[in-house]
Amino acid sequence: MNPNTALDFFTKNIDQYQGLFTTAQAQYNRLSVLRTLWFLAIGIGIVYFANERQAALMFTCLFVGALVFILMIKRHRKIGESRDVYQNLLQINQEEKHRCNFQFELLAAKGEAFDKEQHPYTGDLDIFGKYSLFQYLNRATTLPGQATLASWLKHAASSQEITARQKAIKELADNIHWCQEVQASGRSSTLNDAGDLPKLYAWTSTSEGVFQKPALKVMAKLLPFALLISVGLAYWEYVPNILPVTFFLIQSLLLGKNFKTVSQTLEETSQSIQVLKVFEKTIRKIENQSFQAPWLQEQQAKLSSKKYLVSAEIKRLATLLERLEYRQNPWFFVFVNWVTLFEVHMMIGLEKWKARHQSHIQDWIEVVGNIEAALSLAGYCFSNPENAFPEIENQEAPFIYQTEALGHPLINTGERVVNDCEISGKGKCILITGSNMSGKSTFLRTLGINAVLAFTGAPVCAKRLRLSPFQVFTSMRTKDSLHDHVSSFYAELQRIQQLLSQIKQGEPVFYLLDELLKGTNSKDRHQGIKALTRQLLQAQATGCISTHDLELVGMEKHFPEHLINYSFNSSLQNGKLHFDYHLHKGPCFSFSASALMKEIGIELDVEE
Repeated sequence: MNPNTALDFFTKNIDQYQGLFTTAQAQYNRLSVLRTLWFLAIGIGIVYFANERQAALMFTCLFVGALVFILMIKRHRKIGESRDVYQNLLQINQEEKHRCNFQFELLAAKGEAFDKEQHPYTGDLDIFGKYSLFQYLNRATTLPGQATLASWLKHAASSQEITARQKAIKELADNIHWCQEVQASGRSSTLNDAGDLPKLYAWTSTSEGVFQKPALKVMAKLLPFALLISVGLAYWEYVPNILPVTFFLIQSLLLGKNFKTVSQTLEETSQSIQVLKVFEKTIRKIENQSFQAPWLQEQQAKLSSKKYLVSAEIKRLATLLERLEYRQNPWFFVFVNWVTLFEVHMMIGLEKWKARHQSHIQDWIEVVGNIEAALSLAGYCFSNPENAFPEIENQEAPFIYQTEALGHPLINTGERVVNDCEISGKGKCILITGSNMSGKSTFLRTLGINAVLAFTGAPVCAKRLRLSPFQVFTSMRTKDSLHDHVSSFYAELQRIQQLLSQIKQGEPVFYLLDELLKGTNSKDRHQGIKALTRQLLQAQATGCISTHDLELVGMEKHFPEHLINYSFNSSLQNGKLHFDYHLHKGPCFSFSASALMKEIGIELDVEE
């Protein structure tokens, strides 16, 4: 499949689901009208037969009418659910079409919340935020799914884990319909409150056991019966009225004693009900699917039990919590809850559920997060079939970054320029010189972002990529801070200090440094970059440095086995600058600053 075929696939799906949604919406509206008319007909029939004193027909009308009305409600709900699924699938394929067309502004989740800390590369490589890799990849509809994807983008997996994920992603990409169904099931509810799950986890971690006391369970079962029977007996004057009053007071005391506990349970869990319903649907789809990839089978195994279905247990928890909310209705509280001790029975069920599954629920939700992260990468794989899965060396292999036709995944295919590159062995540095706007920074980001993709298990934007495990580290967009009283130059120094500290820890580091020490004079900048480059080579670190400083190209003579000059060049054609954005061997001697300044109207002085 080529990219155009993927676009055609999504376009065809859009037409299909638009038609199904429109049909389902029309059915939903028609049945809504029929329900109303049927309800009115039942009412009219009951009044008519009552006036005619036709008791048998009146009750028949009531019974048959109510039965048909209930069936209509169920049918209406089923059509509504199908309509919502078609609508979700329609939106999913529209978003996929936006991705194919690189219309990032039409994609919602940007992942800024996952980019809070000082990270080795996320800020420089556009991993999060507008027009970011996360925005391009993300197909997760739950917060755990988005958090897992973000974690995969921030932390490289081991070689074994990457290989396992690659097989899983390939299998999921071949079953894109199932992937979209999982996405659609997750969109049936809004999951915007990041506090929902932590509150639920906090509730499941407690073990009060208040409602598991045998005496309380017996009282909850017997008292409602005793109350109702005593009311009947008192009505027929077989027992004094004080007896039902006594039972009623005992139940009131029981409800009052546990009022605070029940209210606290509601406060901690009520916002999780819709979240649990989403997880139940997603888990059910995972349970029912047959997987071949070991990684997927491993995830599925975490949801298997001989004693129960995880999806059924999640549904039971959501049902119990939803029913407990009935007590919020004052009419229900007075006429049902007070008489039957309804909330006590719900709390008994909830505590029983908690005792049985409190150590499992976070693991179940973690599986959903893992599957959704894998689905995101599978969607990217399906939409970019020309991309290759990288070859990942083992942890002990020598440093290697070898690629053919490497491009930036966030640049539109029609504008993307690809390059070949190879860096092998420890203590190697590629020094890249070039004019302004020639492509130096983009090339560094291309190297970095494809390494990040590779270490998640995803395919990369290249014809071929072979690399060893390493930590990507960048210094490109250092900013000053008025709040912290930090200049851009000092911020850059802090970034370099962070790099040197990471290298000292002994882990393989692949550094990408763009236009270092911009905030100081040319002499100090030259001396600083030269000293840093020498220090990085001596520390056996490997990476790339871009610079405008042509004097630095002479370092190749002093480190011929370790430093290699490459460049991006520009040319003046018909009075206009032309950039080919191709990486060339050797230093650059064509610079564009003067030409660019003239283009915007700066009149340069002519030297005498």
